[in-house]
Amino acid sequence: MKKINDIIEFFKLLKLRYAGNVPYQNIFIIGFFIGFITYFKLERNWIPIELLISITICSSILITISFWRFYKRELNLIWAFFHNLTYGFLISFLFVISNDILSNKPEITNQYYIKDLKLVYGNGNRRQSTLKPEFIIEIDGKDRVFNVHDSRFKQFVNNRKAYLTIKKGFWGYDIVKSLKFENEI
Repeated sequence: MKKINDIIEFFKLLKLRYAGNVPYQNIFIIGFFIGFITYFKLERNWIPIELLISITICSSILITISFWRFYKRELNLIWAFFHNLTYGFLISFLFVISNDILSNKPEITNQYYIKDLKLVYGNGNRRQSTLKPEFIIEIDGKDRVFNVHDSRFKQFVNNRKAYLTIKKGFWGYDIVKSLKFENEI
């Protein structure tokens, strides 16, 4: 019976709460989920992580300052800042998505040579037994790191050519639309 009560108490933490008719618990969870989605999209979307972090923090500060009186009266200001970080994640996600959707530039496919190839542990965890292929391609003087699924590893071990379709984004950051190896074309 104690375990059931603990489970019920846990779900009360996830209960939708209102502060001045603003639901905040659900948006908090949604914001962090979208933050993770944005992070995983960064491999193919070459927006610097520092820029996204600064967008998230600046938008959180601006929203907190904009609603200063409300947060001072209804919530703790420090908690309000962390709550507004989720809105910052949403704004960063919109920045990443708008870079692709609003762009009207053509997609350009070029052949690149794989500069370096290595196997790394899945999530940086050496205890995990799976090795993931990681390779580096030099594009416009910058080294770009790519990870592919294990099943595609055998396709580019013998040859060192990759075909990338790259689109210039709306905000000026490139987007990799497709990655194919010589045997896949």
